[in-house]
Amino acid sequence: MIKALFKIGQYGKKAANYTGRAFYTRLFAKAGKNVRFFPFNSDIHYWNMQVGNDVYIGPFACFICGVAHIEIADKVIMGPNVTIITGEHPVDLRGRYIADIREKQPHEDMPVKIESDVWIGAGATLLKGVTIGRGAIVAAGAVVNKDVMPYSISGGVPAKHIRYRGSKDELIKHETSLYGKVITDFSNVP
Repeated sequence: MIKALFKIGQYGKKAANYTGRAFYTRLFAKAGKNVRFFPFNSDIHYWNMQVGNDVYIGPFACFICGVAHIEIADKVIMGPNVTIITGEHPVDLRGRYIADIREKQPHEDMPVKIESDVWIGAGATLLKGVTIGRGAIVAAGAVVNKDVMPYSISGGVPAKHIRYRGSKDELIKHETSLYGKVITDFSNVP
């Protein structure tokens, strides 16, 4: 009996997220086609986000972009519990509690950009001002505080370059088959 009720609850939650997606997609500053996410299981600042085509955002996402925006290109997939934060609190003002400070300097809020063909693993955190390059992979649980090079795999806390997704020749062939030409500079790839 309990298993049956649990299954009914799971189907109800899935149906609510599916139907709610149609409404919440309109709240994005810009949204492409086939954007899949879980509005009732996530905390997303829609009004300051641009999302491309064929994007999957896993459940329990937390995207906080008060001043600076988040830009997600086409064909991006994210696991569950991904966090993106475009700002930070000022910490250098003396004589005031951090929680009481409302004004920010430009360097305290910076956009986050995710280029196309990116996979961000479960529980990863992207911090202000980072760009995740085309074709990159961010490992589960990584904390990204610096740009991730195109077609590289990064992981750790803080995230560091682990390796590229293939050799220079393999990546050129991959990009040519997807885009019809080479767009990325592969001079750093061995």
